[in-house]
Amino acid sequence: MEYYIEIGYIDGVKDALGDVVIKDIEDLGIKNVESVKTELLYRIDGNLDEKNVNIICRDLLSDPVIQWYRVNDKKDSREKSDGKKSSADVFYKNGVTDAVGESVKLGIRDLGIDGTRSVKTGVRYRFTGELSDKDIEKICRSLLANSVIQDYSVGVSACQKC
Repeated sequence: MEYYIEIGYIDGVKDALGDVVIKDIEDLGIKNVESVKTELLYRIDGNLDEKNVNIICRDLLSDPVIQWYRVNDKKDSREKSDGKKSSADVFYKNGVTDAVGESVKLGIRDLGIDGTRSVKTGVRYRFTGELSDKDIEKICRSLLANSVIQDYSVGVSACQKC
């Protein structure tokens, strides 16, 4: 089974990557972004049960003092929302070495949990502001994804934590 894990910062914790990205977006000439929040994404495939996946999230992937995590058995938890919130997910292309994913796989084994076939890592960028589809595409192509080794998907987010 493939599990889709999202890890983000709790309210009040500084999102340093989000702060850098919003400044880079402004340098592109796109001025109507109100905020950028980031989440770490993991696709873990294997013969795992939900209990072990929660152990992995709690003990390996997140810091409970500053981060929350959510586990879905769906590939995409993004849903339609208003026009002020949108998101982009960036993952390595198939066949590209994901060093962090390989390290996570080893970490899972070190926790004593067997059955993990693969781990893929990515980042979700959640934008708040009046952005057109053209703006989001420009941000992804220019800043967030290296087209040689990464793919991105754009969606509208109904994130309750944004």
